[in-house]
Amino acid sequence: MKRRDFLKIAAITGFMPISVFAARGYQVPVLMYHDINEDKKDHFSVSPKIFDHQMKWLKYKGYNAIPVTELSNAMEGDIVITFDDGFKSFKEYAAPLLLDYKWHATINLVGKWIGQDIPDIKLRPGLNKEEIKQLHATEFVHFGCHTYNLHSLKRNVEHMKEKQILNDLLKFQTVYRDILGEVCHVLAWPFGKYTPASVRAANMAGFEYLLTSHPGKYTGKNNRIKRLEIVKNCDFSGTMNA
Repeated sequence: MKRRDFLKIAAITGFMPISVFAARGYQVPVLMYHDINEDKKDHFSVSPKIFDHQMKWLKYKGYNAIPVTELSNAMEGDIVITFDDGFKSFKEYAAPLLLDYKWHATINLVGKWIGQDIPDIKLRPGLNKEEIKQLHATEFVHFGCHTYNLHSLKRNVEHMKEKQILNDLLKFQTVYRDILGEVCHVLAWPFGKYTPASVRAANMAGFEYLLTSHPGKYTGKNNRIKRLEIVKNCDFSGTMNA
């Protein structure tokens, strides 16, 4: 039985597990990854071996990974795993392990980078349309927005008017709908930067779950979801237990 089906049955029968927001002392960890590679100079990546160890640690500790869109229904022990930018490395290194565990993950795509080399410390390939469709078809890999073309320190939402931001996000929705045939509801702000105007634009464009880069865990606020950034050489268990 799928988790969402269980929740529907629970709602009908009146039996519902205690929400994490009713249980003291537990907040949902939302992990933020970027690329998975062997580049020792890339602070924002983790190696395939380290990623494997981290996922096995989480499994051993009894965690279960759910989609961003089920945060409001999270139960104790649930986590969310996100990947920003849309690197192709996800398909090779992350997907096989996560699918084996039947864990959910959300990849936040930059619309303009789909099928392109992603400009980072060095050019690295991004997921293309067919790969996005294939991963989406597993029902365990979900996709969010990282804007269409506002992933730049010089060109991000802090420097844009509300109408410009809205146009960018609507353009992403058009691209997303062309690929997957549905509306995207998850948005991760590039560099964690956002403004009141950008939040209004995001809401108008249909986004309900707004991911930030503020360190911390989910506390029930969908418009300012804090995340735990996982980078090279970080103290993973310490970050999870913070």
